[in-house]
Amino acid sequence: MSLKRNVLANYLGNGWGALMGLIFIPLYIKYMGMEAYGLIGINSVLQAGLTLFDAGITPTLSREMSRFSGGVHSVQSIRDLLRSLEIVGSIVALCFGFIIFCLSGWLAEHWLQTTSLPKESVIQAFSIMGMVTALRLPEGLYRGAVLGLQKQVAFNVASAGLSTLRNLGAVLVLAFYSPTISAFFVWNGFVSLVAVVLFAGLTYGNLPEGPNHGQFSMHELRKIWRFAVGILSTSILVLILTQIDKLILSKILPLETFGKYTFVATISNSLLIFISPITQAFYPRLTETLSQGNVEAAKRIFHVGSKLVTSIIGTAACLIFCFSEHLIFIWTGNRELASTTEYLLKVMTLGTLLNGFMNMPYMLMLAFGKPGFVAKVNFVAVLFLAPATLLVTPTFGAVGAAFVWVILNSGYVFIAAKFMFKKTLADEMRDWLANDLFKPFVVSLLSLLLFWFLKPDFASRLYDGIFIGMAGSVSLVISLSCVLDEGILKFLKKYLRMDKNI
Repeated sequence: MSLKRNVLANYLGNGWGALMGLIFIPLYIKYMGMEAYGLIGINSVLQAGLTLFDAGITPTLSREMSRFSGGVHSVQSIRDLLRSLEIVGSIVALCFGFIIFCLSGWLAEHWLQTTSLPKESVIQAFSIMGMVTALRLPEGLYRGAVLGLQKQVAFNVASAGLSTLRNLGAVLVLAFYSPTISAFFVWNGFVSLVAVVLFAGLTYGNLPEGPNHGQFSMHELRKIWRFAVGILSTSILVLILTQIDKLILSKILPLETFGKYTFVATISNSLLIFISPITQAFYPRLTETLSQGNVEAAKRIFHVGSKLVTSIIGTAACLIFCFSEHLIFIWTGNRELASTTEYLLKVMTLGTLLNGFMNMPYMLMLAFGKPGFVAKVNFVAVLFLAPATLLVTPTFGAVGAAFVWVILNSGYVFIAAKFMFKKTLADEMRDWLANDLFKPFVVSLLSLLLFWFLKPDFASRLYDGIFIGMAGSVSLVISLSCVLDEGILKFLKKYLRMDKNI
């Protein structure tokens, strides 16, 4: 249960998953074309839309598993809760898949603007997409349970293997069987089915045997419904906040252009992959610590996590700010794609960076059991975002939507965070802004600007990649060395060995 081991395991697992998810994108575009890749972007919107049907089930189960580790639940009650959510989740997943299947014809005919893909292929893709996406709900349920039990090592070994199977297998299917979007989604459905079985086994394998088998229990569901509703409210609003740009752009832009937007969004959103290993490990520990009444320890956990998040995501974002065109060209070998998407990537990265800063405060709110307040904050944000996106997107297109995203997340960091800290750790916001955010980010930015200024004009993509990789590595080390002072290092050495007497 070492937090240090869990963070390391999360980075290895998530890093491998991110590598698998990113490295094959140029091959997906090569075999299927940019229009088909745009459909993969639509699939990501559908997966986000599954949040509406999830009804807060996955994060609620993850929290309750953490509380079980802290002694709040008995073995029988947690097994009954798991079985109850399994039944509810299975019904919800079937309904979701059926709805998308029924809407596939309308979506292909009246929503997307295709030029090279036949309508029949798009309809077939949507039909398969709905069923594949539905499988993600039970998969996510068991993933959340394993993370809540703080079995990150086993979780990440399984995740890394599944990521390899999903992405490498998809390329092999496209290369040697059928270079079609339907074949791509069928393969992903098969891997999701394997994932459901695997994570279900990990969940039950790490739960002690109870007096009886788990059974459906309205009593257990009643105990968690308030938290689940709060999570659902937040999730619905987050869905609107993160997907409304894609919904609008998928309607008004040609599918090929939307594919480029999806490409850029994938790169900018990859920043969050760097911090999810931290939040995955720190959130269960925050929840467990607060359930034991140890607020001082929770403060130290929060600040350590926040500094790690900023150093890592800040360095990655600054690397994109300084070398965006080079990075796209190194990755894809497509100079035209690099030059036309460079500016959009910088703007979207800034918005995602600000969004990433809010991950630890959000985890803190959930650990305190206050998802309802986050839902209120997001509701106010939606009142701004939806009209603003609808107003600027028809005129300014993707760049306009990206700037709205930046403004929104600036409001989170400098306005909403103030109220969030009042609800949790009232005296910690100034320290969070000055020492957890500003200091490590400025160090990363200044060091990478120096590398940008000194960068030679290499004629080789390989040498460019080596130089930029070295710049990012050195900048990260400098940033971490500035925030990991002696006190924090003592904390890490002591607390991450699971010594709770601090």
